[in-house]
Amino acid sequence: MNETLWMNTEQFWLSIGLGAQGFFSMRFAVQWIVSERRKASVMPLAFWLFSLCGGLMLLTYAIHRRDPVFVIGELVTTSIYLRNLHLLRRARRQPIRSGANLVNDSGARATVAHTTAPSPGRH
Repeated sequence: MNETLWMNTEQFWLSIGLGAQGFFSMRFAVQWIVSERRKASVMPLAFWLFSLCGGLMLLTYAIHRRDPVFVIGELVTTSIYLRNLHLLRRARRQPIRSGANLVNDSGARATVAHTTAPSPGRH
């Protein structure tokens, strides 16, 4: 392989690794901004999406680098991100139940208080 091609290939993979770190870092910025706005610690949907994208990109980079420790770490964490996204999706499909922890459209957790409507004829 000539030196120019090697440099282009290495620059490509370096950009993949740096881009992955950028995605991965953005999740913390998103989480911080949303939490500050709500004055509470919140894990928005975007946190998990940035985690997944960054994790998959880092996994790709780790495979290219042939680093088994890095590959195993990224496989484990990426599976956790996928599981959290699955749980969020499932929670959005379930009907509202009293006292249940729910996730709103922005991915923030909320607890719904139990409310009952008066039954007809009973006042």
